[in-house]
Amino acid sequence: MRYLEHCRRIQQELELAKVSVAKSLDTVSGKLKVGASVGIGHEVLKESLAQFIRLYPNVNLQLELINRRVDLIEEGFDLVIRIGDLDDSRLVAKRLGKISRKLYSSPQYLQSQGDIKSVQQLSECDLLLMSSAQKSTKLTLSAGKQHYEYKLEPKAIVDDFTLLKQLVIDGLGVAVLPDYMCQEALIKSELVSVLPNWGMETVDIFALYPKHRLDIPKVRAFLEFIQTLFAQRLSV
Repeated sequence: MRYLEHCRRIQQELELAKVSVAKSLDTVSGKLKVGASVGIGHEVLKESLAQFIRLYPNVNLQLELINRRVDLIEEGFDLVIRIGDLDDSRLVAKRLGKISRKLYSSPQYLQSQGDIKSVQQLSECDLLLMSSAQKSTKLTLSAGKQHYEYKLEPKAIVDDFTLLKQLVIDGLGVAVLPDYMCQEALIKSELVSVLPNWGMETVDIFALYPKHRLDIPKVRAFLEFIQTLFAQRLSV
C-alpha cells in the first residue's frame, strides 16, 4: 500500500512538472489524449476534428472512442467527454450542455404497428434499449409533471447509441435516443418522433480533466474548441 501511494505521489509530481513546463512554453503542441463515447465521436466530433487539427498543427491528437468509464489519471487521458455525474474528486468537470432524450421509431415500424397515441401503448411495442439505461426492471418516462414507469422487456439491448439508432431506422422498434443524434434522420424521414412530449430526464454532459491540466495550452485549446462545438450541436 505504501509503495502504491509513493508511486502515485511520483506520478502527481511528474504531472505538475509537465504542466509547469507546458505553461512556461505557452505553445499549443504535443500529444493530446482524449476520450469520448462512440456515439459522441460519430455524431458530434467526426465532422469537426479536422478543423481542430488544422487550427493546431503541432498537436498530435489521440482520440479513443469507448463506451465505458475510464480512469483518466491512471490511463493517461488529458480530457474525457462524459455524460452524467462526476464521481472522482481528483477531476474537474466543465459542463458542455444538457442532453434531451426522446422516443423515436421508423415510418415502416409504425406502418406495421400502428400510430402510438398514448404512453400506455408502448407496452405493445418492441422496445430497443441502451444498456446503460438497464439499471432496473423499469424505465421511467416523463412529460412535464407526469411520469410513467414502463416495464422493461426489451427486444434488443446494445451498448452504443449509434448502433441503437440504426436498429430503430431499420424498423425493429421504438427507442429512447438523444435528440442531437436524430435531427438529420428526421429530415430524411428515416426516423419519426413518437409521443414528443414524453422522454427520459435530461442529462448533463461534461468535459472532465485532472486538476491543473487546464494550465496546459493544448488542453485549454481543445476545451474551448469543444465548448463552442457542443453549444452549436446541442442547440439544434
